[in-house]
Amino acid sequence: MKLLRNPEVKRGAAVYLSLTAVVCAAALLLFGAKCGAVAAAVCVVFDAAALSGSVIRFRKIRQMCSEIDNMLHSKSYVELSSYSEGELSILRDELSKVISMLRENADSMLRDRQYLSDSIADISHQIRTPLTSVNILLSMLSGPDVTDERRSELIGEVSGQLLKIDWLINTLLKISKLDAHVAVFDPTPVGLLPLVQKAVSPLLISLDLHDQKLSLDIPGDISITADVPWTSEAICNIIKNCMEHTPAGGSIRVEAMSTPVFTQLTVTDTGSGISGEDLPHLFERFYRGKGSSDSSVGIGLALARMILSEQNATVKADNSPEGGACFTIKFYTSIV
Repeated sequence: MKLLRNPEVKRGAAVYLSLTAVVCAAALLLFGAKCGAVAAAVCVVFDAAALSGSVIRFRKIRQMCSEIDNMLHSKSYVELSSYSEGELSILRDELSKVISMLRENADSMLRDRQYLSDSIADISHQIRTPLTSVNILLSMLSGPDVTDERRSELIGEVSGQLLKIDWLINTLLKISKLDAHVAVFDPTPVGLLPLVQKAVSPLLISLDLHDQKLSLDIPGDISITADVPWTSEAICNIIKNCMEHTPAGGSIRVEAMSTPVFTQLTVTDTGSGISGEDLPHLFERFYRGKGSSDSSVGIGLALARMILSEQNATVKADNSPEGGACFTIKFYTSIV
């Protein structure tokens, strides 16, 4: 038997046989041959039982090692319900729990690596597009027949593409900080109206160029506790999304209401609304819906949701009954 070649089994057998020899010799010398024979028979029975127990125990250990090997190589799982009580069974259960946890961690790491790989590919694509445009524009600028007027236009386009790259990199850095939970938030009491006014200030020129009307229906006495720079950026990204999907001459409305539990900010537009296909994926990174413009990257809404989530707030997208998109932000009140 292979188990009998086990060093521990062999040592145990040697000990049992040695004790048997000593007991038999003592019985023979002290009580005679008949008593020695009885002692020898009893010792043989006990030795056989002890050796059988060792063999059975080591067979179970070998089976457990085989099961662990199968689990580690993704061949099978251990059915915990098939084990009875006992030290070896408890050890099996604990080992199976540890191996299951290791398998889950390995699967999680694999998903993280895949996500990182996909994110790097998306980031590379998003940065490569404006860089390609910059290279083309620079080659056009170096042409011998470029007029001063055309040169000024090309320089403006290059500047716009570089600003886009700068915005993209800064936004990705902010997302990475939020992912790593190293972003610093400084929540302070702030009036909601001045906060929204600060958020829309970078968009006023674009709104005017597109002949879009922005109306704010926010009572002056409503206030929230939030980090002003981060929260204003989140609101800005949401209003910017509405602006990009609202036609020229359309309007965007921002309303607010307050309850003892939360303060609600609603942003609606007069655009075409959100398609049912896009709605579940609207806040996913690098997701661009059917109606997105060529300049859209697909991370503004993702960043907005991350910022709001870090501050005990939520954001939900839907279509308003009158048509157009509707974003609902709720800043929940902390009750001590």
